[in-house]
Amino acid sequence: MHLRRQVAEFQQDVSASAPDLRTQYVEPMEHIRPAAATAPSAKPSAEATSTATSLAAEAAEKLAKPELAEVELDKSNVLLLGPTGSGKTLMAKTLARLIEVPLVIADATSLTQAGYVGEDVESLLFKLYQESGQDLERTQRGIVYIDEIDKIGRKGENVSITRDVSGEGVQQALLKILEGTSVNVPKDGGRKNPRGEFIKIDTTNILFICGGAFAGLEGIIDNRMSDFSMGFGATLQSNLQEASVQGSRFQAAEPSDLVSFGLIPEFIGRFPLVVSTTALDKGQLCQVLTEPKNALVRQYNYLFAMAGCDFHVTDGGLRAVAGKAYEKNTGARGLRSILEKLLLNAMFAVPSGTTEPNSSKSPIKIHAVVVDELAGAGVRPPLLLTGDVTYQSLVELAGSEDAESLDALLARVAADDNGVVSSLDLVDTHQDEQLAM
Repeated sequence: MHLRRQVAEFQQDVSASAPDLRTQYVEPMEHIRPAAATAPSAKPSAEATSTATSLAAEAAEKLAKPELAEVELDKSNVLLLGPTGSGKTLMAKTLARLIEVPLVIADATSLTQAGYVGEDVESLLFKLYQESGQDLERTQRGIVYIDEIDKIGRKGENVSITRDVSGEGVQQALLKILEGTSVNVPKDGGRKNPRGEFIKIDTTNILFICGGAFAGLEGIIDNRMSDFSMGFGATLQSNLQEASVQGSRFQAAEPSDLVSFGLIPEFIGRFPLVVSTTALDKGQLCQVLTEPKNALVRQYNYLFAMAGCDFHVTDGGLRAVAGKAYEKNTGARGLRSILEKLLLNAMFAVPSGTTEPNSSKSPIKIHAVVVDELAGAGVRPPLLLTGDVTYQSLVELAGSEDAESLDALLARVAADDNGVVSSLDLVDTHQDEQLAM
């Protein structure tokens, strides 16, 4: 009973105080309403819609592509192996021209270790700095091509007692520059002077390309790849003088072969890419003679045109000259030496008008110089057309511009010992025997 009385009294107290609680807490809050209830809904603006669209597209792109962590990309230096005249230097020049970066081509044979007579390895960076117009930013993303890198190899695998300042010493000096470091280069070039001014060049993003003929490396690779055997079923040794065999051997080069050749392992490790070029075949040599902008045939055509003379090379003449360069294994560089020897007398005869020095004969006008198949093979001198004989008249006499018929006709043209042709007289010659020589 006592508990019931207390509960009833508590209920009466709560009922009596309810109006006061409503006045204190509820009525002051009645005027607060949500904005959506008091005002009509407004349309979103165009700017808000555009922002929402871009945010949605950005979110979709992040979902489609996982976010990649930023990494620092390293360069990959290149070591070029290949016979002489196969286009190693030309590739580096073409690459620099295409990507529009400064390029410097240096010779490794002039480099020596620091403190000795010769050029320091820092001179490579100074030349690149000059080539870039003294623009430090362009210098630090240029290309350095070091030619004849095979000439700084050790002559043998045995450790020498004396210091090799132009061989192994140069390789050791190049290590940090190849990998990427900050190098203090004399501002005015030359030797380092502690009191002089320096340029700090970062080589981290400078691409280094080293090339060389590596003569004899194919023999080292062949000894590693071939198994010596005797008897009727023995495997014959490959002819390393053939261009195709040399190319296949260079493609199979491994770091151990380069160490045997004379390069130190630390130097080889700085070149992740070791690529090789193959010797040019006869067809490619013919293209080198005619197709480039400054092709040899175009150069000689310009030289003879300065003396008012035309210059022509038949297809047979091109094949003969390319064949001689291919046999000598001199590559594209050998083409000029062959043509220089072939056209030496003609280049003196055209401006002077005589083929015999100290001759009392009156000068003659040479209209054209023609190198046909016989002349290209060295059987006789190039034809010097004089008088009424022109190259066009020979083509018309041949009946067409077909290369074989034209070369066959030129082989029968009557010419003196110096190749002078003054008439269209044809003679019977032992053409097949001469071409076979």
